Amino acid sequence: MLLVRPLNDPLIALDAKLDVIRHLKLPEAQQLHEYALKQGSGYAAQGLSDSPADKIVSLNQAETYWVSEDMCAILVKAQGSIPDDDVVIEHPPSPHGFLVFAVPLVFPIPEEFGRAVRLNALAWRPARRTVPKSATRPGQVDDGTLTQWYRVPEDEGDLEFSGPFSPLLAGEFLPTGAILHSTSGLRQGALDQSSINLNRHARALWTLMQQPLAALGDIEPTGKQSKTARRFRTEPKSTVVVTLRRAQNSHAADDSATAVHYSHRWMVRGHWRKQRYPSLGTNKPIWINEHVKGPDDAPLIVKEKVIAWRR
Repeated sequence: MLLVRPLNDPLIALDAKLDVIRHLKLPEAQQLHEYALKQGSGYAAQGLSDSPADKIVSLNQAETYWVSEDMCAILVKAQGSIPDDDVVIEHPPSPHGFLVFAVPLVFPIPEEFGRAVRLNALAWRPARRTVPKSATRPGQVDDGTLTQWYRVPEDEGDLEFSGPFSPLLAGEFLPTGAILHSTSGLRQGALDQSSINLNRHARALWTLMQQPLAALGDIEPTGKQSKTARRFRTEPKSTVVVTLRRAQNSHAADDSATAVHYSHRWMVRGHWRKQRYPSLGTNKPIWINEHVKGPDDAPLIVKEKVIAWRR
């Protein structure tokens, strides 16, 4: 399958998922999996199954998502400050999912690639990790989410082997309820810095997708896509299109509820706010997008930052 649609076309998401399934059916994908098993590396070392067949089963039932450019921009801004503790980790919007970004996310992984990579898709599925008992630690079982990021291919070899969506490393396991701090203990996920950053992006993405600022729509597959999906034994479901909901004029109601009358308007930067949920006994992070405060007829005050270089 030759992917000819650009990333900013929502129909690319289903094309990409079907193309990933096609590449997973190639003999090379099974050979690579068997090589990892012999090396004792990858998911098998953590008690996780991740064969090409496992991935295909997940993709066949996965919801397909496409995230618009403006939502990608909010994700990049929001992920850097999402709280790591005292909040509930948001579950994915569906148990199995495959999501394509309208613009690739530039992601630095210097210890693996020596440079930044461009991420263009994310897949996820539920998983149970079983770590056997050893001389240094007790055994444990964790339920969580297994994520697989995809990147823009680096060269012709990448493109030939895995297509326009190339798997990034071996993927990540995010235990349910675990915080995202770096730690050497499996109880908290045993995350290195790259894993922390990748999982923080996934967590921020899932949280933003399930908040009021995200507008969700549907786009039906084309006839050709439906035919290809049935050939791969995949139900040709519609793609969920995630865009930024246009802001409503809500500040007027906020201002009228107080006795304070402002003489100007000002910009409020995007930020996370912890929302208390007494029924859960915990907090959830809520993203407050960048917006203007103050009366509509007041002048807008924009404070510019000046950086002074001194010797």
